[in-house]
Amino acid sequence: MKAYTNNRPISPHLLIYKPQNSSLGSIWHRITGILLLIFMSLFMVNLKFTLNFNLFTKIIYDSYYYFWSFFYLLLVFAFSYHSLNGLRHILWDLGLLLQIKNLTYSFFLIIFFSSIILILNSLNL
Repeated sequence: MKAYTNNRPISPHLLIYKPQNSSLGSIWHRITGILLLIFMSLFMVNLKFTLNFNLFTKIIYDSYYYFWSFFYLLLVFAFSYHSLNGLRHILWDLGLLLQIKNLTYSFFLIIFFSSIILILNSLNL
């Protein structure tokens, strides 16, 4: 006998409750860690091929420059967010910034400073 006969969602709490900034920060910390692993691996493979310039001509290298510059900026944002959020986790381990107001402010400060780092790196591209 089936417990559910109609088309109800499995987890209605996901649709009802507002997501917390601390949980979103933790989820994005994990996602950026995985993205850093993937992008660093792709970047190293690309670096290996571009250093061996006999495999690529100048035209192919120029077309790849714009393609990889996007990944570079994504990597910069992921690295800065992951690093700053890691520092926030260290502060939490020390018992600092554990109030709800401080959690929210620190989350938005991390997003703000990661965006500033991204903008400064994009100006130097």
